[in-house]
Parts: sequence; C-alpha cells; structure tokens
Amino acid sequence: MRQLLLSERATPDVIVEMLGMEESVWEDGHARVMLLGPGRPLAAFWLHYYGSSAEMLLTPEQLPRLLEDIDHLLRDTRLPPQMTSFLRRMRNLCARALQAAATMQLSVIAD
Repeated sequence: MRQLLLSERATPDVIVEMLGMEESVWEDGHARVMLLGPGRPLAAFWLHYYGSSAEMLLTPEQLPRLLEDIDHLLRDTRLPPQMTSFLRRMRNLCARALQAAATMQLSVIAD
C-alpha cells in the first residue's frame, strides 16, 4: 500500500497525518490520471504503485498544480466512489500541507 505522509519538516519521523492508497484505487484511476499528461504532478504521483519509483517528496511548489489536477478529476461525475473519496481526502491533505509549507512536508512511501 502507498501512504501519503504529512510530517514535520524539522523531524520527518513525526507523522501528523497519513492517507493510504489502496491498489484498487490506483488501478481504477490509472487511465484517467494518465490522460492529464506526463508533466502533471498527479500523473507523476500515479505513475508507479510499488518500489522506490513510487516514492517521492512533494514540494510546496508542486502542490498548487497537484490541487489543480485533483480538482479537474473531481469534476468527473463518472469516477468510482472509492476514487472520489480518495481524491477528496488527498486534496484536503495537500491543502493542509500547502497552508503549512514552512513547517510541514508531504511525502509518499510505498511498501
């Protein structure tokens, strides 16, 4: 399972909030997300599910474009409910990370 982790910049081991991404959500959304284009942050996030290629640190500079991508997909009323729920929770986590960018960081791990 992949995890999005909101943690303190000074002490990244201190996790403030965590969001898990089930493989079924990744599979259901892969084709839709890839249509956003290879340069888009959500496509980069969605590209891999396993291994070190699936892990990343999302910079504060990436978060506004990531939020745009999420909002774009959430306008699609045909999304599976599980994917809609995940994207809404991811959006909230990204917005929180952006608001507290000076003290928080958002990272992705894959186990």
